[in-house]
Amino acid sequence: MNDFKTFIAAAGAFERMFDCRLCLHDYIGRFGGCGLPRYHLNPYCTELKKRQGEAERTCVAFDHHSLLKRHGNSPVPFFKYCPYGYLEAVFPVMMDGKVCGVLFAGPFRDSPPVVPGAFRENTRLDNSVRRHPPELELGRRSDLLAFGVLLAERLAACITHPWPGGGTRKELIEQFITRNCGKSRIGLPDLADFIGLSPARTSHY
Repeated sequence: MNDFKTFIAAAGAFERMFDCRLCLHDYIGRFGGCGLPRYHLNPYCTELKKRQGEAERTCVAFDHHSLLKRHGNSPVPFFKYCPYGYLEAVFPVMMDGKVCGVLFAGPFRDSPPVVPGAFRENTRLDNSVRRHPPELELGRRSDLLAFGVLLAERLAACITHPWPGGGTRKELIEQFITRNCGKSRIGLPDLADFIGLSPARTSHY
C-alpha cells in the first residue's frame, strides 16, 4: 500500500490549525494506513457517548444513511449538524467519480451565526454534556473547507496513484484492480504501464 506519511503529517497540522479532530469512514477498506480513527474520537463526543448509551448507534446511522441518501456521490464538501447539535465539516473522498470514503472534521460549537444551508436533518435536543467544543469562527469556515478538500484529494491519491518506490508489485497490482474494477477497455497493457513493467513480465506476476 502507498506511503501515507505525507497525509498523516498534513492531517495533524489540520487538526492543530482548526482545533478539531478528523475521522474517516472507509467504504472500500483501503485506507488502513491513513492513521485516522473510524469514529469521532474527541473528548466531547466521548463524554456524550458515556452519558447516553444510544448515542454511538444514533450517530453512525445518521452518518451512514442520512448523509449518503442526501448527498449521494457528490464531491462537494459541506457542513452538517450531528444528531446532538455539534457542527462538523464533511469531505467526500472520491475515486473514479464515486465516494470511497468520507472525512469528518470537528466538532464545533453551534453558536451564532448558524451555518446557512448546513445539513441538520434528525437533529435532536437531548445533548446532556457539560463541556462543549470550540466555536468555528465565521471567517475561518472557508479556510477549513479549502484545506479539507486538499486533504481528501491527498487521501484519495494514496490509493489511486503509486508513489515512486511506494509499495510492492503485489500491492500496486491490488491498487490498480481496486481503482479499475468494473471498467471496460482496461487490460494487461494498462496494468503493465501502471507498475512500470513489460506486459509479458506483468503477466508473470
